[in-house]
Amino acid sequence: MNETQSNEAKRPVVVGIGEVLWDHSERGRHAGGAPANVVYHTSRLGCESVLLTRIGPDQAGEELLADLAGKGFDTSHVQRDPDRPTGTAHVGNNADGDPDFEITANVAWDYLTIGVDENRLLQDADALYFGTLAQRTPAAREAIQRALALAPSGCRRVLDVNLRAPWYDTETLVGSLRLADTVKFSSGESDEMAQLLGLGIAEPEPIAEELQSKYGVKRVCVTLGAEGCRLFEGDSSAEAAGVSPSEKIDTVGAGDAFTSAMIVGLLGGWSLNKIAEFANRYAAATTTQPGAMPPIEGAAFEAALAMIPN
Repeated sequence: MNETQSNEAKRPVVVGIGEVLWDHSERGRHAGGAPANVVYHTSRLGCESVLLTRIGPDQAGEELLADLAGKGFDTSHVQRDPDRPTGTAHVGNNADGDPDFEITANVAWDYLTIGVDENRLLQDADALYFGTLAQRTPAAREAIQRALALAPSGCRRVLDVNLRAPWYDTETLVGSLRLADTVKFSSGESDEMAQLLGLGIAEPEPIAEELQSKYGVKRVCVTLGAEGCRLFEGDSSAEAAGVSPSEKIDTVGAGDAFTSAMIVGLLGGWSLNKIAEFANRYAAATTTQPGAMPPIEGAAFEAALAMIPN
């Protein structure tokens, strides 16, 4: 699945549902939000990707919509809220140097809805990506749960746990796990995951076992930062070592790029080992440029994209 494929081949449909926002950091303002990032990257990797979200009636919303359109987004399912502002976040770094987010509350995407047009879109989905952040209000949680119910049985329901304090709780996490067949979380979220789920051990493998045995999750991916990742599916597992690009500029959105590459591999029927290696390489490539939706160019991207079958 790549951009050079014949137009006659049906491209898999990937729907990202949830937040879209302006990320403000010392590097400036960039369009962001995990579902938007996943839609961007999966579309670059050959999927027919659509963002289901909501923006405000303000100038920030107009500019965000224009920015998304300029990046090639299908904006036909970006809803307009008549009252609430467009989402924003301020991005800094924590003590470990990882991104730290301050996310504005009560914004447009907190009130996204599912109507007739969304019904049609979701019924054609091959993969549906969602997270916990966009479920911080009852309205958005209900919309996302309805979207998951409308998707066909063969659709990959991909949950990126993506814990953003204070916008999560046990109820939201457990409810999301029960609706997902594929779950991704980072090693940095292991302690919080274990606490929320009442587990005594916060290591990735026992958490993965719990998700599969208790919640019916089919496959689990744990990202390990610079150390790579581990994937679990039934009795099978795979791991890939981390990839260190020659120049690391910005790690914001790297996790979403990883998830995007993982989705592409799952839809392509790749082995766990190949998915792990490709997702690592692709995510590392995104850190060589600023922003969560960088141009897909340069040696690091070329090396990753070379892994995609023609």
